[in-house]
Amino acid sequence: MRVTDIEPCIKVTKEGEIPGTGLYIEFGDQVRITDSEGVKTEGRFYLFESGAGLDEDDMLYIILEDENQFRIGVSSIDDLEKIEK
Repeated sequence: MRVTDIEPCIKVTKEGEIPGTGLYIEFGDQVRITDSEGVKTEGRFYLFESGAGLDEDDMLYIILEDENQFRIGVSSIDDLEKIEK
């Protein structure tokens, strides 16, 4: 058997989910992020950056509709949804 494709993605696990389930986000997917203050932001997922140490937050980056970049620390995200368009 040969490998024909490898797709990098991130797995999003939500509080109270059944073990083994989760949402997988691939680069280029449309997502909606709700932050800890209830603000919703939509865009195309394009980068995940792991914090360099335990005291640094992991960062999620998306491209907004106006092509500007938006970044948010994972600890500030209350909900993340994949948008099917």
